[in-house]
Amino acid sequence: MKLSLKLILYVWCIWLNVSNNLVEGEIDEQCKVGCVCCINRKCARGKWFSNECTQGCIDGHRSARCYELCTHNCTKCPDRADTCTACYDGYYPGPARDCTSKCLPGCKTCTSGTTCTSCKEGYNNDNGRNDCSNRYCPENCNCNNGQCASCKDGYYDTTKICNSLCPGNCVTCTSNTNCGSCKDGYFNKNLPLLNDCTYKCRDNCARCWSFNSCLLCKGGLYGSTCDNSCSVGCMSNTCDILTGSCACSPYFAGVRCDECITGKYGNVCDQQCPAGCKANVCEKDSGDCTDGCTIDTIVGDKCDLCLTGWYGQYCNISCPVGCKNQHCKKSNGECSNGCLDNFVGRHCIQCKPSKYGESCQSECPNTCDEQGCLKDSGHCFNCNHNFVGETCDRCRIGFFGSFCSVTCPSICLYGVCDRYTGTCSDGCVFNYSGDKCCINNNNCITCLSDTTCKQCKPGYFNVQCDKKCPRNCLKSCHIETGLCDGCIGYFYGDSCNFSCASTCKIQTTGGSLCQQSNGKCLYGCADGFHGLQCSEKCSVYCNDTLCEQDDGKCTKGCIIKVKNDHICPLTPDTKSSEHSVNTAAISLGTLLAVSVVVHIIFVVTLILWKYRKRVNDSYKTKGPVYENSRKYTSYF
Repeated sequence: MKLSLKLILYVWCIWLNVSNNLVEGEIDEQCKVGCVCCINRKCARGKWFSNECTQGCIDGHRSARCYELCTHNCTKCPDRADTCTACYDGYYPGPARDCTSKCLPGCKTCTSGTTCTSCKEGYNNDNGRNDCSNRYCPENCNCNNGQCASCKDGYYDTTKICNSLCPGNCVTCTSNTNCGSCKDGYFNKNLPLLNDCTYKCRDNCARCWSFNSCLLCKGGLYGSTCDNSCSVGCMSNTCDILTGSCACSPYFAGVRCDECITGKYGNVCDQQCPAGCKANVCEKDSGDCTDGCTIDTIVGDKCDLCLTGWYGQYCNISCPVGCKNQHCKKSNGECSNGCLDNFVGRHCIQCKPSKYGESCQSECPNTCDEQGCLKDSGHCFNCNHNFVGETCDRCRIGFFGSFCSVTCPSICLYGVCDRYTGTCSDGCVFNYSGDKCCINNNNCITCLSDTTCKQCKPGYFNVQCDKKCPRNCLKSCHIETGLCDGCIGYFYGDSCNFSCASTCKIQTTGGSLCQQSNGKCLYGCADGFHGLQCSEKCSVYCNDTLCEQDDGKCTKGCIIKVKNDHICPLTPDTKSSEHSVNTAAISLGTLLAVSVVVHIIFVVTLILWKYRKRVNDSYKTKGPVYENSRKYTSYF
């Protein structure tokens, strides 16, 4: 009895808690799917229901799961469907708290029938009023800050507050002959005097840009000229004018709703795909399984065959890789069409004796014997002749050559030589030298044959490398003639037995100072000398006694020009100048001499004249005494 009473009380408490959320009004069916009526679509298991809204309800909905609609114009009704705490624009709760009371005509929101909290577009409060009764925008205008900024559709001329009507087929216009946009079914040709929307679109076009460019097709059509039909699966038989895409009717899918949803096929997608189709997908027209069967390796319309390359009861074993076309019997995996090239056997898993590798395409080494090589590694079962190694790629000790048939030189250390060249890999026995140990001394580098040398060590020559090169050779000499390949510092000649001239310029970079063939000084001559071997002295007329090695010409020019000297010769201009100077000097001298003689004659004449005059004067005054003196004067 006590247990029953407790159970009754428990159920009664639950009913009291739930009763506050019981549905009281009209139900919004879409709210039952995906919590769409919850704020931010957030819902979770609650105390009483599995999908209670955790952040509350969107406008116009109420209850724990927001299924119930508020009545009238309520946006919020948390307690009862007909008791509002907030209203849609244009209404206020009023005395009954039911949002049936309207705001004033100019109000967008209000708190009473006389007080607006915000105004509709085109209305404002004036002179401190709050009833939004001041309407400042003309009826046909779109206003900005109280000014008519543009006309509403069907009107033009803002200067006259848009009181002028556009032509009959125009939506917008700038005059009674110039339409900016046309009513559906009409278009402009954008030519002078043809902008009044008098041209009709194609019959299938509801709206167009030109006769060949439709913007909106009539029902069931799409394309630039509306000559394509929307898919039968398009809802309401309408689709996108450019692509034909549309919202789909039930059981249809795809961008153009020309495919069936998963699990359906047929012209109207009303038939069920075969049960064995993978993911329940089949071809729309035939119902064939387009994605294969429920097991990937099973194929066929009836899913009773194995996919190529598989066998077994469940088609889960791969056919042998050597099967031609990857076909094998479902029951035992034997290759149905035989083997690929290079494979053998009923199951084609073995390579031909001369092949190896996963695909049996690699050749076994030709040095393997007739048994061939291992399939996986290519290692030979056995080697031919004198070959050794896993792949028979090396010769037995003591042999070399392409077929390992040539014996290594007996004087190779340990009898080991290179397979391809026959050179002694580990060196020679005592006192032998050369890559093939051909010479019984330590002077050979490379052998010409088993008994002759091709290249001797520096300082030796002859096919036995038993002769020393001339002492003045730079490095070595010709193996047959013994002639030096080059000379050390101060020597030249084939055997470097001649000394370079002491007048060659000294050079410290190494090598001979003069050319080996003729003794020509390679780095020039010492100061004051020239010539091939710097054996000739520079001209005494050269500045600093410096001249060129090849022709002896003065490097820094001549001190003076000398007649009949080929190094510093007198030029024709110099001789003419000197002749002119001499001529001028002679002429000047002659003039000076004549001038002096004339001057002396003049002075003597003057003296005689004065003397004669004085004598004559004396004779006149003194008589005969002076006569004698005149005799002497007449002598002059």
